[in-house]
Amino acid sequence: MAKVIDCFHVGKYAVVIADAVPARYSKVKIDGNEYSVTIAYDIPNAVAVESSINFKDCDIEFVI
Repeated sequence: MAKVIDCFHVGKYAVVIADAVPARYSKVKIDGNEYSVTIAYDIPNAVAVESSINFKDCDIEFVI
């Protein structure tokens, strides 16, 4: 499990920056809720999920 160290919003997406991101995953769980992801290619350790929630300091789990 990793920790969300920052979060900001772009349109309908929350861009979530974690302290570590594994090489393989298909979805994420943040505070028990599962989200489909869009990779934020230009931002290290970041994924984007469709949400208006601020996930900063939440736990994030990468699901295979």
